[in-house]
Amino acid sequence: MAAESLASTSKTGPHPPTWAGDTVTVVWRPSGPGEAGSVAAARAVATAPDASVPKCRPGGLVPGRLRAGAGAAFRGRDRADAAEGRTTGVARGPRVGPHRTPPGRGRPTDRRGGAPAELWHDQGMIQACLNGRRTTEDHPAVPITARQLAADARRVQDAGASGVHLHPRDAHARESLDARVVSAAVRAVREACPGLQISVSTGLWMGDGDVAARQAAVEGWAAAEDRPDVVSLNLGEPGFERLADTLGELGIGIEAGVWSEADAVRLLDSGRTASCSRILVEMIDLPAPRALSEADRILRRLAGAGADVPVLLHGEDECAWPVLDRALALGLETRIGLEDTLTGPDGRDAEGNAALVHCAVGRRTRVR
Repeated sequence: MAAESLASTSKTGPHPPTWAGDTVTVVWRPSGPGEAGSVAAARAVATAPDASVPKCRPGGLVPGRLRAGAGAAFRGRDRADAAEGRTTGVARGPRVGPHRTPPGRGRPTDRRGGAPAELWHDQGMIQACLNGRRTTEDHPAVPITARQLAADARRVQDAGASGVHLHPRDAHARESLDARVVSAAVRAVREACPGLQISVSTGLWMGDGDVAARQAAVEGWAAAEDRPDVVSLNLGEPGFERLADTLGELGIGIEAGVWSEADAVRLLDSGRTASCSRILVEMIDLPAPRALSEADRILRRLAGAGADVPVLLHGEDECAWPVLDRALALGLETRIGLEDTLTGPDGRDAEGNAALVHCAVGRRTRVR
């Protein structure tokens, strides 16, 4: 897809469509007579701009969340329309109020982390994933040191990111969960970007694949002066349950990493869904068509279970931009950065994280 290519394309069939200029409408169907306020299913369809498509109205979808089952009520005319089975709506922009923050801005948090999750989940929120496992050999702009992470965080915040996700590095540029390394990175970013949400990875590989070593490293954060607001924790890795308990004791939010439908089932069965700050639906090492199909299955599974937790949908490499567009179209949170892709949507090398975020923000604006 060419950069910023958003030419109007008529689509009337079921998803997945080609996400280039389609108007995405979320269609809710009442579960039965007298149950206009409940949602039995939610599906996204792409339609060409057409006068026959009802105008979108606010008030049926909680920003950044998938809602299904009793309790997802509509307001005003939506109730009457729902009774006749024709209620439609499009996910709207972020709500700004006591529990919402404007796009591109955060709120100050306690320096030890543990900010209330509700402060961070704005529909269309874009998180910048600054480095991941990449090095400067992959791209010269990959930030490694705490100072580089802080400078890059400031640039992506200015470009419109509401949060950053990072992999702290030790003095040898190796990924590390050591309390001193993590605290230094978090402190540098927090001082440069007050109010920006900070997420840190806890990938098992950062503990050399040793479950006990990772557990011990994170437990060591208890003495750290600065802790991240949230961390990513993958369902497919052993040690999830115990580490989740430790993070809860530390007051750090959990971004549950779901890479497959099986991971989604595992999360739902764990009984921990509601306690997560967000669910990361991650499409890893998949071609774009398969990634979109897999993402749809996972999202349906979560919605069908009534998961009322913010969802961040993203992909890596080949599928990064198609999945980002799908997330924006559905009103979900998403992310972009050099961890996920080294190129823009046109396939050309990106200048850096800020350029990628700037492009993503532009696409979000056009989707809305």
